[in-house]
Amino acid sequence: MSGNTQSAAPPAPTYRDVLRREGGTVWYAAMGLIRTPVAMAPLALVFLGHSTGSFSAGGVMAAAHALGEAVGAPFMGRGFDRKPFLGQLRFALLAEALAFAALAVLAGHSPMPLLVALAFAAGAVAAGVPGGMRAQLSSTTPEHLRPTALGLESALNQAVWACGPVLASLVSTQVSPRVALVLMAVASAAPLLMAGRIRHRSPVAGERDRAPAGTLSVIRMAWPTVLLAAAIMFLVGAMDVACRPAWRRPGSSSR
Repeated sequence: MSGNTQSAAPPAPTYRDVLRREGGTVWYAAMGLIRTPVAMAPLALVFLGHSTGSFSAGGVMAAAHALGEAVGAPFMGRGFDRKPFLGQLRFALLAEALAFAALAVLAGHSPMPLLVALAFAAGAVAAGVPGGMRAQLSSTTPEHLRPTALGLESALNQAVWACGPVLASLVSTQVSPRVALVLMAVASAAPLLMAGRIRHRSPVAGERDRAPAGTLSVIRMAWPTVLLAAAIMFLVGAMDVACRPAWRRPGSSSR
């Protein structure tokens, strides 16, 4: 008998198959909202600083936010390994939303060190959330759907990073930088409404007791990817902060 009698291979899974799973659409909607404030932050903070004094003040706040992400990620990420997922998620998103809201209210009326500390806190407290969300996606998705699910997550990430700076600049220049910060706070808090419907697995006792690999061990294994990601994020952040606003209000001047 010829090879034509062999059974046909099953069709490759599609993005629709991923989204049609229970909680699939909710996960991607929440992830898009979670990433939006981070993508908006560099430009939004620069515009906020300019509205209260100078572009340099905004650049310092944007740098503090990025530094907070870098410093907080190892610690907040470990929290998702050791503690219940929903508790960690709700704490991080609520704290981030409060920090952005406080920046919107206090900018121009408070000393610069306080604003820098709030920007740092906003970056640090939610730094582990994207990794925690991605880990849950991987652990709750069947193996045959996992590459497609992670590919869709990567596409969503790139789309948010493409649209976030545009949204930040439009709202900041056409309305107000404070409104941009309020919008970021709302985007941070919105996933709290759908947190209970996000598919997740809490760590079991054996997994909590087993010590995870240290940060240095992970870097030794993945340093090319880490270095490339760091270079890309550096360039994106530098472009966001360095670009002057394309839209200026009549009579306004740059400093």
